[in-house]
Amino acid sequence: MAIYKSMGQSEMFSFITINNLMVSFRVFITGILVGIGSIVSLFYEGIRIGAFESFFHQNGVLKESLFTVWLHGTPEISAIIIAGAAGITLGKGLVFPGDKSRFVSFKHSGRESLRIMLATVPIFFLAAFIEGYLTRYTEISYTVRGFIILTSLIAIVFYFVIYPIIIAKSHSKENVIDDRPAISGSKIILWRFICSRSFQRITQPIFKTFYATAKMVNICCTGHCNLWSDFKRFYWH
Repeated sequence: MAIYKSMGQSEMFSFITINNLMVSFRVFITGILVGIGSIVSLFYEGIRIGAFESFFHQNGVLKESLFTVWLHGTPEISAIIIAGAAGITLGKGLVFPGDKSRFVSFKHSGRESLRIMLATVPIFFLAAFIEGYLTRYTEISYTVRGFIILTSLIAIVFYFVIYPIIIAKSHSKENVIDDRPAISGSKIILWRFICSRSFQRITQPIFKTFYATAKMVNICCTGHCNLWSDFKRFYWH
């Protein structure tokens, strides 16, 4: 796991951010090939991750790799999967235009997919921060690293799965009360939730969670870096 210590913290943060955004953009934009490109890109990423974990298992370091790689990999891979979903949405307009022309349908699906894609940007910054500033400290206990991984997973599942469902049900009830037709469940999808919220309102609770987490981890890393001030400098302002 020495690769995570091969660069300075700020340098790695910048490098990882750019790399993740490039990967996600490739996964997204290839969806224009009727969605197949995004599916193939996700399949490729899955094989690549599986190959790495298989290699670690063969060398007897699977446990260490899981608690190290997935420290930043949880938000990173989740965001890439969401980017792939955005790419599939992009291609959907060409394949299933419905009662619209293909051009109008593609324009509509492009707008939807772009909103989904843009929502992943803060998650990639978060993943890059963790990889640049936390992953290198392999001496941190499994308990602390496991807590960060679990917190990341819960936050992402809540904001990209559970909360949109709550909002959708709320909108449906409001429509019934207003004596208007309820919103079709098939139309209440992720992009509507993203569209109705600014990035700050979507991501601030997630960052606040890691704000507290980073402070705790900084105590574990005293003498190594001023993680607390770096976190505030990159994310809080």
